[in-house]
Order: sequence, then structure tokens, then C-alpha cells
Amino acid sequence: LLLSLTTRPGVPAEVLADHGVTYESVTRVLHGGGEAKAG
Repeated sequence: LLLSLTTRPGVPAEVLADHGVTYESVTRVLHGGGEAKAG
């Protein structure tokens, strides 16, 4: 649910972005990586 909120434009995405929650940071947490993987 959080991942979908970060990808859609609107107030929820803006509020999450204001708190430092981005699509990249959510996927990093979900996939357990500390660094982004190239590819």
C-alpha cells in the first residue's frame, strides 16, 4: 500500500515525500538492500 501511494501523484505522495519517503527508499526497504543495485 505504501509503495502504491508513493507512485501516484497527489497529496499522499507529497506528504510522504515531505517526510523523506520515496519510491526508491520504499523498494530499498522491501528488498532488504542498503544500496541500490544497478541493472
